[in-house]
Amino acid sequence: MLSEEHKQKISQSLKLHFSNPANRQKRSLALLGRLVSDETRAKISKIHTGMKASDEAKVNMRLSHLGKSLSEEHKANIGIASKGRYHTVESKAKMSKVTKQYFANPTNRLKQSKACSGIPKSEEHKKKLSEALKGKPLPVATKLKISKSMKILRNTSECKEMQSKITKELWENSEYRKVIIKARLQAWADLSPQNRNKRIQAAMLGMHIKPNKPEQQLQILLDEFYPNQWEFVGDGKLIIGGKNPDFWNGDHRVIELFGDYWHGKRARNYGETEEGRIVFFKQYGYKCLVIWEHELKNCNNVMVRIRDFNN
Repeated sequence: MLSEEHKQKISQSLKLHFSNPANRQKRSLALLGRLVSDETRAKISKIHTGMKASDEAKVNMRLSHLGKSLSEEHKANIGIASKGRYHTVESKAKMSKVTKQYFANPTNRLKQSKACSGIPKSEEHKKKLSEALKGKPLPVATKLKISKSMKILRNTSECKEMQSKITKELWENSEYRKVIIKARLQAWADLSPQNRNKRIQAAMLGMHIKPNKPEQQLQILLDEFYPNQWEFVGDGKLIIGGKNPDFWNGDHRVIELFGDYWHGKRARNYGETEEGRIVFFKQYGYKCLVIWEHELKNCNNVMVRIRDFNN
């Protein structure tokens, strides 16, 4: 057995020897093409079991490899040597633990994302990934973890800036815009009427729409003469065939309050006119009363119209 002092001397002499790039190159060339036997590998593995590299050693190893890319021949040799070899369950658990600790830091995730950005995968690589993942659905716990980590990542200022830059660059391309618009229109056309209504409703509810002044005025009149009967649903609570009426009695009657500016001469199509809106809701089994903004100047006339419609 070598003494600790002797080991340190050997270690120092080896460090000094291999600190010279020429010596490292010489050693590398001497070992080129030589295969290590399984017995030797087992001995080396046994010697290194339980040994951990110091932080200084890790930094030195990282710096020595920094900026150096493996040659295609080297990659091919690694691939051949690794073929048919599998990590043990214990080894996989260790690698998983280290990877999780690394990617728990948002900065590391962003760094990895930037490193992979712009590197296209070959068709062969995509095919292999697809085949490897086929029939292997992710467990719910994993999906939740991915969702949580992505939310943290997307909320970082660096990620938002990068995403904004990429989107702007893509959107400046007219061909890209055409493809995206066409795909979205097709996706919308493929949706069932029920799913379209759900999408519109979710979008409107997310906007937290409040009644405007004319709608508030009409709501006061309805509450006074018909308490707890008419509800404001212009915030997306009720969607009928993709349209959102302003007031609903909980049955099959709706009231639309038309602004003079947008629904008058500026109406974009027949569906935005008084007659068009009544015809539209009728096909879904709803009776519709349209009240114009200027009519609210005479509340008595408005209430007469509502009373006749309500009876």
